[in-house]
Amino acid sequence: MNYVRIKPIVIAGGIILCLSQLYTELGTVKLEKNSNVVEGTLYINSKELEHSMNINYQMDEKTMDTGVVTDILSYNRSDGTQGTIVVVDESIEALINHYCKVFNVNYEIANSIAQSHIKSDSFKNSFNIPGTTVRGQERVFSNLEAGIIAFVKSLKERPDKYGYTKEAIFYDYQYTTDQLDEDLIAHTCEVFGNMIPKEIVLSIFLHESHIKTSTQYMDFNNGYGITGTNGSLLTFSNREEATITAVMNHIYRYVIDENFNPTDSNFLAQMQPIYAPIGALNDPNNLNQNWLTGVRHFYNIVNQDYYAYSNSTNYLDEVKLATTK
Repeated sequence: MNYVRIKPIVIAGGIILCLSQLYTELGTVKLEKNSNVVEGTLYINSKELEHSMNINYQMDEKTMDTGVVTDILSYNRSDGTQGTIVVVDESIEALINHYCKVFNVNYEIANSIAQSHIKSDSFKNSFNIPGTTVRGQERVFSNLEAGIIAFVKSLKERPDKYGYTKEAIFYDYQYTTDQLDEDLIAHTCEVFGNMIPKEIVLSIFLHESHIKTSTQYMDFNNGYGITGTNGSLLTFSNREEATITAVMNHIYRYVIDENFNPTDSNFLAQMQPIYAPIGALNDPNNLNQNWLTGVRHFYNIVNQDYYAYSNSTNYLDEVKLATTK
């Protein structure tokens, strides 16, 4: 019999509900279908388990991909009655499946590669699957999800490192997400250890995307001004892929490789000569001269209210300033 401290209830999409410490018998059940949180009740359907959780906490409806139920707990509601808590941890397979959809990578191939490494001591110490590089270097990641993201992204970009061709690993899932850009940014920054505050990434996004109105953002999912090696703007399959790419680029280029400190008030000024250099060949109208002023403008706002621009009616007056970029 195993006894465990209560873990957070983790729902894909970033909701984490932390509860008081309780102890109970451990159970492990594999989910086969999606689970839903509707008005505070978690419904889990599988061949082996059918439980629900009622809590005094209001949440919007969310869905959870296949995962593992690790704990089934009892707790006291505020009205004195007993409730059931089902604690769910996303499995490695679920993470691989999700990010394969984000990056259009064949799940069977990615999972096969990952499964041959995830039980090794090396992976447990670094969360790095051999062959995974970011900016040409192997890295140590702070958690499982960060390592899986980096692996799937690396598999898409350099499949030859794993013995595959781009044609072999490609799978078009037609994946889309209805999450706010603000939430995608916040979650990705959190996954990678908050090495860059989400407010900085959001400010760059708002400036580069002309506050979510630019053609490059609306038609090609690139709200960050990300360019390829030839200087042309890149197209992404979905907004989540673009967000992950932007956050990872910021972390590994500026924070780790350049050793800039994102808490330093000069961080954005240090970024500009690399991110938006004045006089760049791909900036014939010299718009990069407005980059630092524009990004700082948005930072001063979102640092006070992170969701200040999540409602389009709140930012129409700002579009003119943003479109100077």
